[in-house]
Amino acid sequence: MTQGRFTRTILAAACACIALLQVAEPAHADHMGTDGALDIPGQTSYLEDQLNDNWLPAIPAMADQLTDVMIHQIFGIGALLDAKDELETQRLIDQLRAEAHKNYKGSEQMCRYGTNVRSLAATEMKARSNQLLLGQVMQQRLTLRGGSGSERGRFFDQRSRFDQFRRIYCNPEENNGSLISASIPDSNICITTAGGVRINNDIDFTRMLDTKNTLNIDFTDNTLTDDEQDILALSRNLFSHELLDYKIDSVLARADNFEVITAMRSLHAVRSVAHNSFSHMVGMKSRGTGTVGNFMTKVMEELGVPAGEINQMIGNNPSYFAQMEVLTRKMYQNATFYTNLYTSPESLKRTSVALQALQIMHDRDRFEGSLRREMLISMILEMKLREAQDVVVSNIAGNKRSASGDPLPVSP
Repeated sequence: MTQGRFTRTILAAACACIALLQVAEPAHADHMGTDGALDIPGQTSYLEDQLNDNWLPAIPAMADQLTDVMIHQIFGIGALLDAKDELETQRLIDQLRAEAHKNYKGSEQMCRYGTNVRSLAATEMKARSNQLLLGQVMQQRLTLRGGSGSERGRFFDQRSRFDQFRRIYCNPEENNGSLISASIPDSNICITTAGGVRINNDIDFTRMLDTKNTLNIDFTDNTLTDDEQDILALSRNLFSHELLDYKIDSVLARADNFEVITAMRSLHAVRSVAHNSFSHMVGMKSRGTGTVGNFMTKVMEELGVPAGEINQMIGNNPSYFAQMEVLTRKMYQNATFYTNLYTSPESLKRTSVALQALQIMHDRDRFEGSLRREMLISMILEMKLREAQDVVVSNIAGNKRSASGDPLPVSP
């Protein structure tokens, strides 16, 4: 740019000299007889000859030379600019490649989540099926359905339960050892031996259900396992210990018994609410599909749990409850989880999304538990109000006695 400006300046000066020479003739006439430089005869033609012979041919050549030099220098500048753009482009590509490798590289942390949640949905559906089937079995017993141990009423139900107690759940050491007699074996109540693993499973809620994360229960198949038998026995002792009396059809068909039948159905409905909570707990702890058993075993091994205790904690086929226990609690008791958070910001974001998803599932389970608790409280309140309702009905009918049989105070 500077050389071009210089060339244009030289050309402008040359043009100005030519213009001065063209106006020199009138000046020559005005200065005849004086000492002016242009008053010398032939001076004008001499200057014109010098300018035409020496100056004017050299100026275009100089302009051409300067133009060639400038163009040659522009080639160098252009090469520098091309090299600059090329290097900047390569650096940007390398930077983007490095960022993509860092941001989209597979994280071991996400692989753990993706692997251990593979069977969570299927296990949840299986838990719901077990819940419904267990509730159906409990309702069949409650309504004295044919084919069940209670089909003939209270006596036959208690008799079958007592026989099962003698064979499986009786502890010979209880009641000061009076349940078994060495001298008269035929009079023994307990047929079991001391130290049996299933002793008292029909009454011990904590050991049988509360502290276990996975039960060998699957009511969808035709195989009766020990855990299924124990849970059914426990449910018979927890709910409806004494069933209603069996009535023949002719008695139930009488018109004056319609109110009794509706009262029975109302009682069954109230008890089914309690059955639902119990069956839901059993369903959540019933065994899963077995897809993630080996992977969750590795998670527990990394926590330092001995191999012999892992099966007691989560089982071979972890239940929905056991899987959620590992995914929402146990995985974060390992220092590796926190060190894996330092891999990259993008991996941290993905881990955060996975944690939020697990939190939503956990909150949903807690919400459903709150609904069941609310229903149970409402049923308890309903039963309390029924006692007061019976008193009001008795007072209206003229029976001045409370539901418990005590005389009511007479108002003045």
